Amino acid sequence: MKTFRNMNPVLRATGVIGTVAALVTGVTFAALSSSATLTANTIASATADLQVSTDNISFGVSKPGFAFNGAVPGGAASPNKTFYLKNNGTSNLNLSLVLPALPTWTVLPSGSVTDTLVSLNITCTSGLSGAFSLTDNINHLFNVGSVVTGGPLQPTDTATCTANVSMGAGAFTGTGATSSNFVLTFTGAGV
Repeated sequence: MKTFRNMNPVLRATGVIGTVAALVTGVTFAALSSSATLTANTIASATADLQVSTDNISFGVSKPGFAFNGAVPGGAASPNKTFYLKNNGTSNLNLSLVLPALPTWTVLPSGSVTDTLVSLNITCTSGLSGAFSLTDNINHLFNVGSVVTGGPLQPTDTATCTANVSMGAGAFTGTGATSSNFVLTFTGAGV
């Protein structure tokens, strides 16, 4: 058996270099290895929380609405009513509006109302989200709904909105018309 000293010098040098390279690689890898751990991770979605108010103080998911009086068919709209929409969530909200049911009309002394000639006009302004508006006839709002143009309403933002009702010429036959209570449902979809 040959001892390491009796080996060919080239073979011996190659063996030493190989051994040193293996040791250096192992030591270097061990010296440059590190790990870190993130613990107690959680996942939470963004939230959508649209609220309404008629006084800009008390907000909730539902508030009593308005009596839109004084609209003249083919003339002036009813006086503006003010309300507020607030985004209490953490996501921007694109707004839409729908009437879940058409108003029930009483026409004096008798007659009918053409819903496509009765329009709801809403304009909103806010510090963060800018201006947005909606003008649509109530028949379309009932059958299809409508997307409020502008926005979206940003988190923590409160929009000041005005609403009125206008009637096109020939909106009703008779000497006057009134509607029963009707509901306006705003929806905020997170974006």
